[in-house]
Amino acid sequence: MHYAIHHIDKVISTNDLAFEVCAEKEPEEGTVYVAYEQTAGKGYHDNIWVSEKGKNLTMSLVLCPGFINPSEQFVITQLISLATADTLKTLIPEHLIRIKWPNDLYINEAKVGGILVQNSIMGDRIEYTVVGIGLNVNQREFPESLPNPVSVGGYTNKDYELDDVLKSLLHYINVRYTGVSKYPDRKQLQDEYLKNLYRYQELAAFKDKDGIYNGRITDVDAYGRLEITAQNGAKKYYNFKEVEFVLTN
Repeated sequence: MHYAIHHIDKVISTNDLAFEVCAEKEPEEGTVYVAYEQTAGKGYHDNIWVSEKGKNLTMSLVLCPGFINPSEQFVITQLISLATADTLKTLIPEHLIRIKWPNDLYINEAKVGGILVQNSIMGDRIEYTVVGIGLNVNQREFPESLPNPVSVGGYTNKDYELDDVLKSLLHYINVRYTGVSKYPDRKQLQDEYLKNLYRYQELAAFKDKDGIYNGRITDVDAYGRLEITAQNGAKKYYNFKEVEFVLTN
């Protein structure tokens, strides 16, 4: 994939900008918008992504994944999550990096990044996809309202060139994306995703509309639903925002 990278000093949201451009003209795959400052970066379900200006990687990428059926669009989240984890593993010991379902990246028990995948679907195909990625790279202090933030630099006590992190991330996205386009069998992708999944097969506490219970994450289906097997053996299935992870710190 050829990338066309646009650096922007200040923007409300790189995802909003990408959608505006795609609405005005034919989407160009590989277009990347990188912001020095976002005033209202987007997270999942209208959450705001908080980032100190000039300290972190905040970007959006346009894809045209016509080879992916809308019914399996969670594949895009999986491959982007794995590519982001690949990048982090070049900076942090890889056994510490986990993907927290559905769209967060963790170092141990702390959140280091988030992903927002938004698809424009036309009939039976995905017209284009805007992938928003936020990675905490050099920021050291965070608002107290955030429950468990961390940055790469805060963990390693080093500073990083954001362009180097961007270059690495785009490389791994290209590798993952090309692999998915060439091989229609999603089993390897699914296996890798589960292997890297936060709390996969670990006994842990979760909270849903009925309260807190203990269980194990045992699968994520093709539609992106999380499967948790409770201690009594009952299997529960959740869409986004229907279950909470009870954090241990």
